[in-house]
Amino acid sequence: MKHCAALVFAWTLGFAAALSQGAEEGTTILSDDFASLNPGWGEADETKRVEGHKLIVNLNPKLVHRNIYRTAKFDNADIRIKVREAKGGMDQSAGIIFWAADRDNCYAALVQADGNFLVTRRINGKTITPVLMMERPQVRPGIGETNALRVVTSGNRATIFVNDQQVATFRGFPPEGPSKIGVHAESGEEPCTWEFSELRIFKGPLAAESKTAQDDKLLVADDFSEHDPAWGYANDEKRVENHKLLVSLEGRRRQILLYGGSLFSDVDVSVKVAQSQPWRDNIVGLAFWANGRADICTFLVDPKGEVYAGQILEGKWKGMNILKGSKGKLKLGEGEINELRVVTLGKEATLFVNGQKVFAYKGAPPEGGSRVGLVFETYDKAGTVAFSDFQVRQP
Repeated sequence: MKHCAALVFAWTLGFAAALSQGAEEGTTILSDDFASLNPGWGEADETKRVEGHKLIVNLNPKLVHRNIYRTAKFDNADIRIKVREAKGGMDQSAGIIFWAADRDNCYAALVQADGNFLVTRRINGKTITPVLMMERPQVRPGIGETNALRVVTSGNRATIFVNDQQVATFRGFPPEGPSKIGVHAESGEEPCTWEFSELRIFKGPLAAESKTAQDDKLLVADDFSEHDPAWGYANDEKRVENHKLLVSLEGRRRQILLYGGSLFSDVDVSVKVAQSQPWRDNIVGLAFWANGRADICTFLVDPKGEVYAGQILEGKWKGMNILKGSKGKLKLGEGEINELRVVTLGKEATLFVNGQKVFAYKGAPPEGGSRVGLVFETYDKAGTVAFSDFQVRQP
């Protein structure tokens, strides 16, 4: 990421801030004790005000408040703030906005009074969840409790702490060049009051240099050397091991894993699949043009060597069409590895098995971008599949 130009701001009435292009890691580049309302947060109104060294956000029911700090941008940064819900429901979220281009393109690390933590991403006005909501022991639960949030960004990686304990690290899609920060607050069925205090931003660590050549068309490359939370939390059914994402299911089960890190328009998505138990009557493959798990298009293979194009609508199979020209293109048998690939351009999807084109058809991709992912479904008996070398590229 490029370095932002050196900037220095100073206000009276108790506010002081400093930004430095050449600051060393750990150097303070912005601080706000909310003794007065910094112009970077906009003017005071019925929603936000400063009082008692806190930025106070009052929300009527069912509202979302995203306040992007207007007057500075940051490269790698170590962002810290304290968050407290003074009034409202237990299941509403608030926290730090980071990697922000604007209100509709940003990330947010959030906590709730019920003890949950999550990371959301706004992308062109749509919301996805790179780190799924989960109750975490690091979060202090309860109305009136204060939680210290910290987000450290370095290149395309973000590491998040709650009350000085790490809760998540993931690869993201930051804007090119310096980005903005902000605060996020929500209300539910009843009004909410959120309080933010002690904002500090330090110079963050430099990103590790890549040892491979830059590939401008490569959007996502997951070699499953570690578990990316964009696939959801590891559990009894899915885990990362030996550079593979292993999915194990009992009979008559379906697992749809949608990559939670981004939405895509035209894509070239591929993955390698292998059965690590005898390949019975199971189907496995790619999901694309997905609005959610209940609304996806699929490209699947089975142990008989059949290849399918299918669709799930409202959680049920709408169609499963055998691609008759695909016979002989699959490597059959336990442990055999097959590469599946889907290339979408506008309303056309082209399907490949082991580098050979097997089908092309026209469909109806969702507006505003869609998700991609992995599918595994068992019939009467249990099975395990190993996914490896997942990639998403620009076509």
